[in-house]
Amino acid sequence: MNNLDWLERFRYDSFVDNIGRIGEEIKIGLIFIAFSIVLSTLIFCYFKYRYDKKSKNENNFKNGVDND
Repeated sequence: MNNLDWLERFRYDSFVDNIGRIGEEIKIGLIFIAFSIVLSTLIFCYFKYRYDKKSKNENNFKNGVDND
């Protein structure tokens, strides 16, 4: 009976360790996903800003306004 208790405790501890390890991997994955979303948003905003600035300058040039 004592050996069976030890075996059950070992199985439970291994299960808890595996859940903890999976939790750490999920946490790292979520951090990576959040970082990639933030980075892609910043890149999108930068290129949108460049495009808007370029199109504004082109429109002002067409209208005869020089911003330089």
